[in-house]
Amino acid sequence: MSRNIDQEIADMRQEIQDLEKAVARHDPPLAPHTRAIAEAKIATLEHQIAAMMRPPPPPPVAGWRCDLCGEIVTTKERPLAPPERCPRCHSDHSTSVEVWAARPLLGLWTR
Repeated sequence: MSRNIDQEIADMRQEIQDLEKAVARHDPPLAPHTRAIAEAKIATLEHQIAAMMRPPPPPPVAGWRCDLCGEIVTTKERPLAPPERCPRCHSDHSTSVEVWAARPLLGLWTR
């Protein structure tokens, strides 16, 4: 994880600790509605931390894309090497779908 995300998670955990101390305090006790707000905030922060720590989902399509005709050869798991030739146009230039999908959008006809 990046340094910024680590710092943000540390800040969230500190805020959770502060809220838990406020909820546990008995003298003076928190009002019922304030206590409910604090407990909801704790649950929200814990959910956000769990979401930030989750690994990224796998790419939706695994395979290779022909650079000439755009034919996509998909498999359940992307093979390490691209196919030797495109089944449609027989070109030998292919790009990984993950690399192709990560390219920036440059205009209407670039994809």
